[in-house]
Order: sequence, then C-alpha cells, then structure tokens
Amino acid sequence: MKPDYLGDCLDFYKRWFLAEFFPHERLDAVPMITETWPSSADRAMYSELVGVQIIQDAIVPNAAERSAYFDVLARQGHETKDIFLDPDTGLRLGSRPKRRRFDEYLFGHELLEFILPIGSKRVAVIYDQSIARGSDAEEYGQIKMHGLRDMGLSAFAYCAQVAMVVVSRDNDRVNALHQHVKGLVHLPKDRVLVV
Repeated sequence: MKPDYLGDCLDFYKRWFLAEFFPHERLDAVPMITETWPSSADRAMYSELVGVQIIQDAIVPNAAERSAYFDVLARQGHETKDIFLDPDTGLRLGSRPKRRRFDEYLFGHELLEFILPIGSKRVAVIYDQSIARGSDAEEYGQIKMHGLRDMGLSAFAYCAQVAMVVVSRDNDRVNALHQHVKGLVHLPKDRVLVV
C-alpha cells in the first residue's frame, strides 16, 4: 500500500467490504506499506477510513525473506484474530517476480507459513489489484482460486474494480462468508469467484 494514495475511493471500497463481512469485528491489519507514513495522522486516517486496527506499520521489506515482518501475527492477542492485508499489488502465487518487486506482493508461501499456519482458524482478507474486472481477470482469478485450493486453502474472491480475496484453512468459515455474499441481493453474483 502506498500512503500517497490514502483516502482514494478504493479505501472506501475496502471499508465497505470489511464492514459487510465482519460487522461485529474490527479486523487487525497489515497495510504492507512501501514507504513511510507522511505523518502519524495519516496512519490514524488509514485505520479509520478502512475500519481496521493496524498491528504492523513498518515498511514491508523489499526482500525474498520476510518472516520477521510477519512475526506480529503470532503474538499473543493477534494469533487467532482475522486479518486484513493490503499489499500494493496483491497476492502472488507461484514464482516470485524476476525484478526486485517483492514489496508489492504478499506471496503464497507467506500465507501458508505466517498468516494461516497449520491449525489456524483465522480468515485473511487480501486486497488484490492483480485481479480486476473483465474476461481476462475472471480467468486469472479462477487460476488464483484453484491455486489456493491446491495449497489446501478455501477461498473466494469478490471482483469489483479490484478484488478482495477471502481465504482460510477453515472451510466452514469461508463457506459461511460465501453464503453471505450469495444472500446480498445488491451484489452482482458474476463478480464472485469460487472453487
């Protein structure tokens, strides 16, 4: 997430999505910022705009190894809470980028190792600009949903201008959230990708 874009219309989309699906919970958040917050007021504004509690506000390392960055998720009080992750570009499964653009992505192995470790019941919501609207996006999104399933995870994505990927090791929780989506009459059902 680039702090320079704070307050754009997509922050309101994030807030709507999280409030719709987690109405009784203020999710922990890892904004995965790529540069420092211009001020502490901007950090607070992000928290209020998106409706989350920031638990990691360090700059995401532009490196292949980032386990220490995600250590906060295992700390007492956060280890079981649902989480919102806001990478600059999105969730990347498979190979890492050839250029040093590690800070733009959350990687599949990080999802498995640090965010949804074995035995976890946590739900992770990932803002993903690498899945957008359109026919190519639907195909790419389905490939991503199949990739998550192949990793042993349950997931669905709601694709508006950008996608929100909802993923967990707990199939029952993901199914309940997916049923919630299906019950929302004001949402176009063709924008929900699920496997």
